[in-house]
Amino acid sequence: MPQKPVITLQSAVHRNQPVAFIKFAYDRELINELKARTNALWSASMKCWYILKDKFVLGEFFTTMESLAWIDYSGLKEKPSTVASPVQQKQAKQQNQTKVTLPKGYVEKLKQERYRQFF
Repeated sequence: MPQKPVITLQSAVHRNQPVAFIKFAYDRELINELKARTNALWSASMKCWYILKDKFVLGEFFTTMESLAWIDYSGLKEKPSTVASPVQQKQAKQQNQTKVTLPKGYVEKLKQERYRQFF
């Protein structure tokens, strides 16, 4: 008998709205059932399924999906976190980089030494 996949539920904020993330390993059958039985949406930026918190009812989700997968809902008990997409993380990293001023003549010296990747 094949093992059932595991669905992990997590509270989060996505696009400034509270949501319940639905995370699981790729399974085409589970995806088809999720789309047919629930109002879950796919987030390309977060690479997971989600349901808006005001439309999410744990009891309904559990009874709908329990025959297809094990459901770990412990992440719903935690405080919702604002999860940044990979693009947002990259932008934040670029904003946090500080601009360094080099001593006079140092840039010319680096250019003479062929350190071109900095300019």
